[in-house]
Formats: sequence, C-alpha cells, structure tokens
Amino acid sequence: MNLLLTALVFISSLSAEAFFERQISGVVSNRPSGLALTAGLAYNYKVWDDSQTTFWKYGYIRPKIGYDTSFLVNTGMAELQVYPISILGFTAGSSYSYRSIKKNEEYNCDQVSCQSELHRNYFRTNLNLGAGKFISSLSYQIEHYTISHDDLWPSVDFGTLLLIPHENGQQEKMTAFLGYKASDTLDVGVLEMFNQVTDQSTDIKTKSEGQYVVARLKEGDFKYMAGLGTFGTDYNEKSFAAIFKVIWVIDPSLSLAE
Repeated sequence: MNLLLTALVFISSLSAEAFFERQISGVVSNRPSGLALTAGLAYNYKVWDDSQTTFWKYGYIRPKIGYDTSFLVNTGMAELQVYPISILGFTAGSSYSYRSIKKNEEYNCDQVSCQSELHRNYFRTNLNLGAGKFISSLSYQIEHYTISHDDLWPSVDFGTLLLIPHENGQQEKMTAFLGYKASDTLDVGVLEMFNQVTDQSTDIKTKSEGQYVVARLKEGDFKYMAGLGTFGTDYNEKSFAAIFKVIWVIDPSLSLAE
C-alpha cells in the first residue's frame, strides 16, 4: 500500500501536458512500386519535462490509430508508444490489412497469394541520437502475423517484397539513418532499410534491403523526403530505386521519430 501511495503521489506531481495530434502523409516509390496514403491520429501525454534545460529531456505516452491505403491494399492499425525519454521509446501494436491485388510485377499471383487478409502483431523500438550537426536514428521492429486464406501458398508483403510463409512466420524490419544538418530546415544523409522473414517451421530466412542517399526538408507544416539508391531481395537482384515522401503535420507532436 505504501508503494502504491508513493507511486500515486509521484504521478500527480508530474508536469503533464496532453494534446491530440493529426498527420497525413503520402509516399511513392518505384521499387517496391506503388503509392500509399496514410492518416494518423495520436494522443500525446507528456509525463515528465525538463526540456527547458535540454530540448530532448522529456518523456511521454502516445496511443495512436492510423489508416493506410494504396487503394488495392487497405490497412488499419492501433498502437501504444511509451517513451521514458524522448530519444528512446518502445511501441506495441496491431494491424489488419485487406488486399485485393490480382497482378504484381515481382510475383505471379497465380502461384502466390496476393489477395489474402493479414493480421499483424508487432513490437518496435526507436532510438534517436545527435552530436553537433550530425544526427542518426535507428528503428527495429519484429512482427508475427496471421494469414486468412484457405490455400497453402505463401503471401506477399508488398512493402518489403518478401514471401510470408502460410504458418509460423516472423518478419524483422530495421531502418537506420545517418545524416548531417545542412541548415535548420534541411538535412542530408544515407538511409538503410533491411527486412528479413523467418519461416520458423524450417528456420529458412529470406531478406530484402535498400540503400538510399536522401534529403529531408521541413517547410512550414510540411516535411519532405526524397531518396535515390538501390533495392533488392533474395528473389530478385538489386536495381535502381527512388522514393519520395511528404508529411502534412497538422498538429505539433512530442515524437522525434516521425
């Protein structure tokens, strides 16, 4: 009981700040080829704050819901982000995707499942660091999924271009960025994306990865990112890849990772 009372007194003494946040974003790339639009609503709750001394010294909790569509693939998600400190956080979430794709450039949809429904549960950690004008970020996500179709074909993850086994599948996603702040609104750097699917029944692993030179620009309520590089999988060789993303920041955010 004493421990509970101490915890309640501590929580009530925190300098809390809470507000809703809305964002809309769009991304287009040639490989994986496609266009995706995303809308998100989050609730930012700051649980402690010492940002008056150093801008990143605060912690928060951030539940979030989102909807993503490429018209042929539609996904709803819900997650809870917990950041003990703004530069290091952990996320647990779940998503559901409905796919109605009948043709794909990378795979024959008569031999793999392109129209299944995917339910994913995932856990992610994010780390953001900086020194002088150098900045870096690292994201690692592990996910398990359920495929709702009756056949025994593997499904395609159209975001990573990897085949997902019908059962006992696990996917890992890692994104790393190292950059330099050329100005208050512009930074340039290199972006690495690595994805790996493991068939836990056979322990067979397959991977895809992309490397890009990117520029990121912030202008008013909008953030832009453009990158050129290569992307490939264990099934197909690397080839030229380009990516462009725009984010409309309708409301301010406590997150340094988005």
